[in-house]
Amino acid sequence: NAALVRSLGYTPDELEEITLYDVVAHDRETINENARRILEQRRLSIGERRYRRKDGSLVDVEVNVSVIPYGGKEAMCVVAHDVTQRKQAEAELRRSLGVLLALREAGQVLRSTLQSEEIVTRLLEIMRGVAGLTAAVISRSNEEGDIRVWRSVGLEALWPRARFTPEAENARLAAFENQGRPPVHLRNPDSPDERLVAFYLPLRVKDRVGGVLEAYGSESLAQVGTLEVLQSLTSQA
Repeated sequence: NAALVRSLGYTPDELEEITLYDVVAHDRETINENARRILEQRRLSIGERRYRRKDGSLVDVEVNVSVIPYGGKEAMCVVAHDVTQRKQAEAELRRSLGVLLALREAGQVLRSTLQSEEIVTRLLEIMRGVAGLTAAVISRSNEEGDIRVWRSVGLEALWPRARFTPEAENARLAAFENQGRPPVHLRNPDSPDERLVAFYLPLRVKDRVGGVLEAYGSESLAQVGTLEVLQSLTSQA
């Protein structure tokens, strides 16, 4: 029908040429098993599934199926409600709750009697978890003026010398000079398909920058909200 055409992006003629296996974004065995159960039970609430649009993108749907007479035969009548926005809202709610819990935990850690090294490591772990980071690093400048890693979590997950590309080094230096910059997109020179997004945030002590938080993650790290969470945690630190 028209709703399916709009949702999946196929023309009516194209829909007549495709099968369930083209639309349902699950393995063939699961599709066959559900079809068998529908024919046996005559009515089945399958629940949440994913359909594949013509352009390859996915849509979340809630599916109910009944067996009905159609053209002198039996057919499966599938009613699929698009729940993509609901799923996105649920994910955002979970993320917001996770952020609030992380901020609360960070506050407790920062007020604790742990040694500063333990506090910083725990804070980096909290940041890594709430923002979905691949790695989180705090770098500091030593007496000779060289920038060195002070504490880190997940650093081994980065490709070799990811922190030392020209883009990364320039952004790190800018953060030490208390200059704000947008997220930096890093590409592995040995594997161009391997990419990272990085934030470099100054850790201020009054009017002085005492260090820099380096946050590395997938391209989704650049989404709205991640930077605000990291800025909130660095301001506490």
